[in-house]
Amino acid sequence: TNVRASTWFGANVEYVHCINMMPFTPATEDLLPRAFVKHEYPALATSLTRKVPAIVDQWKGYVYENEAIVDPVAAWHDVIELGQRSGAVDSGSSYTNMLYWIATRHKATQEGDDDGGDEVPSDGTHDANDDAAAQAPAPAPAPTQVPGNPGPGPGSDSGSSTAQCTDSPGCA
Repeated sequence: TNVRASTWFGANVEYVHCINMMPFTPATEDLLPRAFVKHEYPALATSLTRKVPAIVDQWKGYVYENEAIVDPVAAWHDVIELGQRSGAVDSGSSYTNMLYWIATRHKATQEGDDDGGDEVPSDGTHDANDDAAAQAPAPAPAPTQVPGNPGPGPGSDSGSSTAQCTDSPGCA
């Protein structure tokens, strides 16, 4: 079968595929199921190696967000690299949105997926060999008590305060 598709601004594979994916939001999970993307992504990935016309950086972000559905670790590294170039992120998205989308894909690849997939680091880091500026520090531990409220017991105003921490590892 010979099928041709195009958009009003061109027929490049990234235009035809990605215009239908924008914007990437939590609802995108329902629009792009993993089984579909496993079949669709190889065709879209050809845009990344095409020489003429070469894909522009702004479209790469959308391709990488699609890649995250089937390979979040590779997509994470691709977006980290993309984010190092000024102006590389399309104005219809953001670097933060791309990283959030990719970081939340590990859940989808672990739930009922026969080929698993590596998990994107949940602490914001990516690889010890990558640029340290792109790594986020680990979150600070939760306080054991609400500041300024000593809670029940000696020093409390009534001995019946309930504003104590109860669900943190540091809580008593």
